[in-house]
Amino acid sequence: MILCVLVAAIYAGYQWLESVGYISHSVETVVTAQGNWFVGETKVCTSAIKESPFAYVSCDDGPEHKVKITFFGREKQGSNFATWNCKRNDLSF
Repeated sequence: MILCVLVAAIYAGYQWLESVGYISHSVETVVTAQGNWFVGETKVCTSAIKESPFAYVSCDDGPEHKVKITFFGREKQGSNFATWNCKRNDLSF
């Protein structure tokens, strides 16, 4: 009985941490980005929710780039579109 309560508490804690943005998810995805997006700059990006909110991320009207990105927030979204605050780092987004 104690083991079941402990497992349920851990699961609930993980879900809460993910919903408030403390759990990261690293994936390789397609991102549209202009070449003038400099290191440290933040842009608001969107993605259509189909099988994964990370399948295609649109940040501007630039060309598509296949890159590894790290998301913080819920992996499963409740709507058709998700909005992300995206920051370009030295080697990642």
